[in-house]
Amino acid sequence: MYTQAGATGNRIDKTKAFVSRRDGEGLPTAIIVRDSVGTGLIGLLAEHFSEMHVLDENNTEIENELLSSVAPDYIIYLFDEGNIRSILEN
Repeated sequence: MYTQAGATGNRIDKTKAFVSRRDGEGLPTAIIVRDSVGTGLIGLLAEHFSEMHVLDENNTEIENELLSSVAPDYIIYLFDEGNIRSILEN
């Protein structure tokens, strides 16, 4: 199940920030930082996490408040290799 601030019904904009939740005792949690290439992998990843906090496309900064409230087991960066330089510079 996906949830997104301001979304109506089951339609969400996967280019914007959203949360994915799934039943699964013992599954880890994650924060996902991604660009448009990473967006295509979200569905595959969702099967392996009880909760994923997915940031807006091209937002490479994780706010301290989110990090402390979620306390994720994993932080995953999904980017096209052409964007790596800009990510490392931030």
